Amino acid sequence: MLLLLHKCILIYSSFLMQTPLINFLVAVLISSSSAFLASPVPVPNAPVCVPQALSTNALDTAGMVLVKGGTFQMGSMSFANEMPVHDVVLKDFYIDKTEVTVGQYRSFCEATNRDMPKEPEWGWQDAMPMVHVTWNDAKAYAEWKGKRLPTEAEWEYAARGGAKAQGFIYSGANYPEVAAWFDQTTQGSPQAVGRRQPNEIGVFDMSGNVWEWCSDYYALYNERKEENPQGPTVGVNRVTRGGCWSSQRGTLRVANRYYHSPNYGSSLIGFRLVMDAPSASK
Repeated sequence: MLLLLHKCILIYSSFLMQTPLINFLVAVLISSSSAFLASPVPVPNAPVCVPQALSTNALDTAGMVLVKGGTFQMGSMSFANEMPVHDVVLKDFYIDKTEVTVGQYRSFCEATNRDMPKEPEWGWQDAMPMVHVTWNDAKAYAEWKGKRLPTEAEWEYAARGGAKAQGFIYSGANYPEVAAWFDQTTQGSPQAVGRRQPNEIGVFDMSGNVWEWCSDYYALYNERKEENPQGPTVGVNRVTRGGCWSSQRGTLRVANRYYHSPNYGSSLIGFRLVMDAPSASK
């Protein structure tokens, strides 16, 4: 309606006598109608749209496997520190397909002005698992990557094959020669990661190659069912899992567990990382 009035005024004004008074009145009407049309018309109860900032914390899951959560029986009846077998419920999480390599850890040291640890006898080779890292070193690297060390329960669940577990003694096989670097398949050093048979969910070297740090303090198990256990809140030593390149076959079992001081580094110990899956935070 206002737009039609505005057009009529413009047409009519072109035919009127050009007197000062008429010119003035026409100019006022045109100016008023133009200003009104240019003004925004408020909409009652209109929602306010606020653009969302782009996320700077996108999940960096390159080189990781999604482990679907579930319930599994943790432990075994083989040794006292693996008893009792108990039910554990875990949410979804991501885990590294391989152990953290020398090349990956070197990038961390260069970015944070840290010194590399003592070089092993076989020298630093980028594709080999990183060694001579303490638990504290591994934790620092995890924080730099925006990830974390696995809990002991997450480590064992992933080593067993997660929801796809077939009940193997070792990670991915009943015969360690197929899936593990240990004292019968390598001599004198670990091997480049990811070169043996992976387990049911596509994770490599969880039996053998190097022991792997877990986040938990070491303690004996209890019988009760647990949900996403984090381990004791206080303790002395941290859990290591998986056995290593110099281990005998029994040490490579998925249920086997050991421990070391968090300040201890060795050519036998490395680590891998995990991170929560998005559904896990809901």
